[in-house]
Formats: sequence, C-alpha cells, structure tokens
Amino acid sequence: MRQTLSLAALALLGSRVDAFWRMQCGAPILVDRIDPIVYPGAVDGHVHNIMGGQAFGKTISTKQLRASKCTSCQVEPDKSNYWVPTLYFQFKNGTYAPVPQKDGMLVYYIPERGAQYGETVLPFPEDFGMIAGDPKLRTYDESADKKSEARMRQDAIGFTCLNYKNPETEGFAMHRKMPEMSKLATCVDGLRADINFPSCWNGKLDSDNHRDHMAYPDGLEDGKCPKTHPKRLITLKYEVSFMVSSFASQDGKFIWSTGDETGYSYHGDFYNGWDEKTLPAAMKDTTCVPKEVSITGGVIENCKTFTSNNLLQSPEKQHECKIAKTLSGVKFDAICEKVEGMMLDGSSPAPAAAKSSSKKGKGKGKKKPAAAPAAAEAAPAPAAKGAKQPQNQQPKAQKPPVHAKDVVVTITETLTATKYVPSTTTCLTVASPRVRRHFRFHRRSE
Repeated sequence: MRQTLSLAALALLGSRVDAFWRMQCGAPILVDRIDPIVYPGAVDGHVHNIMGGQAFGKTISTKQLRASKCTSCQVEPDKSNYWVPTLYFQFKNGTYAPVPQKDGMLVYYIPERGAQYGETVLPFPEDFGMIAGDPKLRTYDESADKKSEARMRQDAIGFTCLNYKNPETEGFAMHRKMPEMSKLATCVDGLRADINFPSCWNGKLDSDNHRDHMAYPDGLEDGKCPKTHPKRLITLKYEVSFMVSSFASQDGKFIWSTGDETGYSYHGDFYNGWDEKTLPAAMKDTTCVPKEVSITGGVIENCKTFTSNNLLQSPEKQHECKIAKTLSGVKFDAICEKVEGMMLDGSSPAPAAAKSSSKKGKGKGKKKPAAAPAAAEAAPAPAAKGAKQPQNQQPKAQKPPVHAKDVVVTITETLTATKYVPSTTTCLTVASPRVRRHFRFHRRSE
C-alpha cells in the first residue's frame, strides 16, 4: 500500500484532516468461523479473516491477548485482534476460492477526534470489544435519518477500486455496494473495503447486542458524541484490499462469507489487546500525532514511541505469526456449507462445523465425499466427474518472481477448491494445487 494518501482516502478520513498513524498488519493469523464477541465459546455463522495477536480464541480477554507469543501487526506491543468477513469467488462449476488480501490490512488510529469539542479522548479500556457494520444487511435504507445510528452504521462502510496508474478508477470511494464485475476487472491494485468504527462510549464494556455500548458521533467519524454515550475513545478505521482483478474475468461471482453478494453486509470486529502503557503514550506523543498534518501524514515510522523503543516489526516477522489449526476444526480456505446457509437468522444456534461422512453420494459414479478441505500435505483428490477444474490455479512449473527480501514475504500453501454435495453435509474435493502467495508491503524498493 502507498505511503501517501489518495484523495479518496482523505475524503474517508473526514472533512478536516486530523493527526493519525496507520499500522500495517500482515496476512491473517487464522481464517475460521469464529467470533468471540458475538458467539463466545461457540462456532460462528460465517468465516472471518483474523489479524493480530496469536492468543485469539473462542473466548477472549485483554489479559489473554497480551500473553500472545506474537502478533501479525506492525506494533509488537499491540496484541489486539482485528477481523473482517472472508471474500470468496464462486466459479460457475460450484467451487470456491478465497480472494487473497493484498498486503494484509491497514489500521488507522486517529487520537484527536472529539478533542476540539472539549471531549477527553481515551485509549481503549481492558476487556473491550466492538463491532462496526452489520452482517445481516442486504440493502441500503435511505429512509433512515442521516444522523441516526441505523443510517451511520450503513454509511460506515465503503468500497474503493485501486489502480495507481489510473487514479480515476477510485471514483466509487464512498459506494456502499460492491461494484459490478466489469469495474472489478479494473481494480488491478485491489478492491479496498473500508470500515469506520464508532468512537462514542457509554462506559460499559459490552451490551446485549454487542453494539449499543458504542455509538457514532453526529458526523459519523467526526462531530460530537450523543448524551447517551458521553465518553470518547480513540477513533479506529480499517482498510483491507482484496485482489479481485485476477478473478474478475472468470465466469462466476464474488460472495462474502455471510452469503452476501451485495457488500452491504461487510463489517469488522475489534478486541483490545494493547499493552497498557504503549497506546496512551503514543496518543500523547506529538511525533505520532503531529499538530500539522499533510497528505503524507500517518507514517508510523515517524512515531518515536514505537521507533525509539524498537517496537515495530518487519513484514517477515508479521507473517510468521500464525495459529496452526483452526479452532472450529475445519479449514476454511474453501467453503464446506451451502452459501445460503452460512448466514444465521439471529435466532438459531451457530451451525456446527462440517463433519466427514462415510455415506456414498447419490450422483452418477457414487464418489465418496471427502472430509472438509484436505490438509496442506494431502495429495490432490480426483475431480468430480463432469466438473470443470477451477481457473485459479498457478502452473506448478512456474517460478515466482523475485522481489526485495525486505518488502515481500512468499508463503507456500495449498489452495483447496471444493464442490458442495447437496445430499450430504460435506464437500467433494476437486482440486488441491500447491501455490505460492506473495505479500507486498508499502515500503517498496524497485
């Protein structure tokens, strides 16, 4: 990602430019159907890409996260977790492939919003979590008042097409809906999904719906807090870019793990795992929060709280941080549920993870369904009869390009595509090619 901000990014940061820093997080430490805020101790209804502290689990606490052995985010004392829904591409033949995140994630910390109104801006308290966006949304309700919480929750998300050689493609920066396939093909540097979190707090660590303890200020990102939520926390914003252009010319469609094709269901979760002294210190540090802000602001390497104490990790170190096994017991590098059944209606319990079955399929040839996606070392299973091979394979003989070691991390892993078998609760493995994935960071050397 670029060190300088685009005009679209500045627009999303509000009408007045506040001081901020932006922190890079690497590839997900885990892709799993887990959300300890909404479904503590259980399996969630849809899959998430999870970044941050390695101690993430089905249940969560600040003490637990601080004990993480590592974090995938740039600031080593930040063991917080940041997670968003997974984006998949569904091929015409019924198989799925996850759409990789480009450069992981950027997290914006904006400490001064609210200060101009006499509000004291606080760091996140211990055992604090929050949610932005709504995974159940499939439409945009314009009838709601622009200052209402319901409207601002919708307005908190946006999609931007990135093409650094042709900045005009960033024209739908404030769009709440996923662009059509013809536009996605032009997003050669990624489709950026933005989400702004509420920053007004009522003093409680949680609420029954995990939302009502937080509210947006009257300007969404900026403005005054409502009387019901008089305390102001540091403002948080995510940018996650998905590499859609390589799929956009294929025959199929993009679909979020919520079962949503519109993009209105995009959302984000946060749980605080910061070291108790580091975040407050950075918020008061004028090198982290300069009085004069330019379009090149936000560079975290300028923050002496982090640099003087050698607290910033390299991209390689960030990418080393992983959770070895999924907590649900199923690998979600491919979906093993009907897409229609991935979204909960809010009243039913979270579905159990898919299990392997010894029953034979009823289709012609009676192929035996495989257990949910094979492990990385497993040999590729034969394709289902009549099924086309997914088009997202990289030839095995192809050598990866050479990049500077300090800006690129290459990971070899298995991408397993599966086809759902309607008569069972499992998937039939149709491809298991070994691929190399390259993560490029904004500190780029040509």
